This record gives sequence, structure tokens and C-alpha cells, in this order.
Amino acid sequence: MKMWKKMKKDVEAISPVVATLLLIVVAVTAVSALWVWENGWQNGITNGIGNQQQPTQLTLAGSTTVNDFMTVAVPQYMAINPNYKVTVDPIGSGAGLTAIEQKKCDIGMISDDLNAVASGTTVSHPELQVTTIAYDGVVMFIGTSAMTAHGLTAATMKMTQSIADGIYGANGHTVAVAANLNDANNGAILTWGDLETAMGAPIVSGADALITHYRSDSSGTQDSFCDKMLNAHKFLGAGHLGTAVGENGNSLMIQDVIADPLGIGFACGAMVGTTSGASAFTFGVDLVVAHQISGTVAKNVMDGVLGLAGGYTVWHPLNLVVSGNPTGEDLSFINYVTDPSNNINFCAASGFTSIFQAP
Repeated sequence: MKMWKKMKKDVEAISPVVATLLLIVVAVTAVSALWVWENGWQNGITNGIGNQQQPTQLTLAGSTTVNDFMTVAVPQYMAINPNYKVTVDPIGSGAGLTAIEQKKCDIGMISDDLNAVASGTTVSHPELQVTTIAYDGVVMFIGTSAMTAHGLTAATMKMTQSIADGIYGANGHTVAVAANLNDANNGAILTWGDLETAMGAPIVSGADALITHYRSDSSGTQDSFCDKMLNAHKFLGAGHLGTAVGENGNSLMIQDVIADPLGIGFACGAMVGTTSGASAFTFGVDLVVAHQISGTVAKNVMDGVLGLAGGYTVWHPLNLVVSGNPTGEDLSFINYVTDPSNNINFCAASGFTSIFQAP
């Protein structure tokens, strides 16, 4: 009996210890389970972040003219293709050609038809594949303030190729631009007085020097201007008149000529026509109506592209260039901008002539 009572007391004494140990075991188990769950959750989040799809990068570089088309097309493309990140670098046609040759971009932008584009490739660069996405006219222009200051009116702004020769120096000034110009100039237009005389306007400025603005970068716009307006793929503007200013890109050309009361320049018609303060010499084509692109311009440019009578001959193409046949993201983007509906809409919004424009 005494032994039984002793054992009972021993059990009663041990029970709290056992209970405490059991509680400790339960707590440790719970903590361990929580750590396993939390660690697994954190790893899941980390892995999920690492597995998120990165956007497909597509880079375009080159012509400042083509860049104007891309400011309309690229945002719409990315809006319907959120997995694409398209960047555009307007560095000029020449630099764009170099970039695509050296594989520093995915697509080159070139606003020049002087690389002998034929059958979708260029003769001098047979490894390149060319896709034309639009056309545009190249125009000579002055600021509206200069037009007023020098007594020029819309009626007198009938620019001819011979006058362009006289200003920019094709053929060494051997072309007489107007019978009543001083022969000592060899037909060159050196002053605003010469220009006013050639255009049949009253002489207001007389001896004020005419400042020619040209492209100092490698420009498809300038190449087309020289080839088609001056009938020579060369440019004599830099210093040949003693007063010439080099510009980089269409935008700077337009900006600086507008600000120069003695300046004259050339740029893509779409940009000149939509820039307030610029007035374009039309070369017989109504490119500007109250600083808006005329509805007849696209047809006139396309007529010129097709070689039809009365067409605007001083045009240039807007080209996308890839190395080899376009595939993957290159092909996807090119197909998008050459889709008939898209192309017509993008050209209408940016002022260019669509490749689907009817003559």
C-alpha cells in the first residue's frame, strides 16, 4: 500500500514535466512548419519574378524623315504588342546604313533611293533587304517672316530647277537662271535681290546675302535633293557661296531656316508643310496650304514615283533595311507598317505618301 502511494506521487510529480516537454515539441514542430512554408513561399515569389517574360527588344536607327513616320507607327504597334519594346534613334540615313551593316540595330531607316534599290536589295550592299514604307517630296523653303521681308508672295513662289541650280551651285553655276541676272554671277543667286529678280518679285533686299542651309550629316534627303533637283549626286553648298550653314536632321534644318531672315533650305515636304512659320517653294506642286499638307500632294508624289506626266519628281522613299531576309520580330514589325490599312493611316497622320496611294 505504501509502495502504491509512492508511485502515485512520483507520477503526479512527473506529469507537469512531461506536459511541458510535449508543449515544447509541439511548438518546435509548428515553428519548423511555418519556416518551411514561408521559405517555400519566398522561393516561389523569387522564381516567379525571375520567370516573368522580358519584353522583346527591337531597335531602329537612321533617317530623321523615317523617324517622323515612326513617331506615329511605333506607339500603336507597342499598344497592341505589349511584349515588344521598340526604340528609334534618328541619327541620319548614312549612320543608319552603317548601324545595320555593323549589326548595331535591328532595322535601319534610310530615306534615299541612291543606293540603287532594285528587287528589294541594294546593288552596293547585296546582303541588305529593303522595304519601302512610304514616299515624300523634298522641298526648298524659307521662313514666312523672310518671305514677307523680301517682298515675296505666294504668286511669285514658283521655284524652278534652274533657280535651285543657281542657289545651291550644281554644274558650277554655269546655268543662267534668269536672263536679267548679272552675268558676273555665272547664273548664281548670291543675294536676295538676285532671288527676287529671278522670281519676278520687287527688289526689296538688294545686296543682302542669301544664306544657304545644307545638311552637314549624311542625309538621304540631301542625296535625293542633289540627285533629282540638281541633276548631280554631289553637293557644292558648303562654302561655295561663302555663306552656308550646315544642319543635322530635318527638324534642325526647318527650325534654323525659319529663324534666319536671310536663310533658305530644303527638307522633307511632310515636315515643312506641317511646321508653322515655314513656307515651301513648291516646284509646281501645291505642298502647303495654310501650313497643312494639301490633299493633292500624295497623288502628285506618287505620279512622280511612277514617272507619270506632271508628277512631282523630287521625291524620295522611306525605307526599312535589314541584314538578310527579315524574320521574327523584324518581320512582325515590317508586316505591321506595310499592312494596307495601317500604312494608309500612318501616312495620313504623318503627311507622307502611302505605298498604296493610287496615281
